[in-house]
Amino acid sequence: MLDGSEARATGEFRAATPMAFDAAGLDASPLLADGRSCTWCGKAQDKVRKLLTSTTAAICNECVSLCAEILTAELGDDWM
Repeated sequence: MLDGSEARATGEFRAATPMAFDAAGLDASPLLADGRSCTWCGKAQDKVRKLLTSTTAAICNECVSLCAEILTAELGDDWM
């Protein structure tokens, strides 16, 4: 992890922000610039089933699934 944090038992972790990349001396632009890769895990659009995008971020179906699993584990089945 860029910020030195640990992953929780559910797999949850704090996603690195562009500022964290800068602080670590890393370049986040490949993840952010093309809009065709997940800004959470970095997988390219052609490596996942679906990539949901906005003007500033993208998230793949695999990361959405992980988020749903985390919410269910921590909040129960009625988290929606």
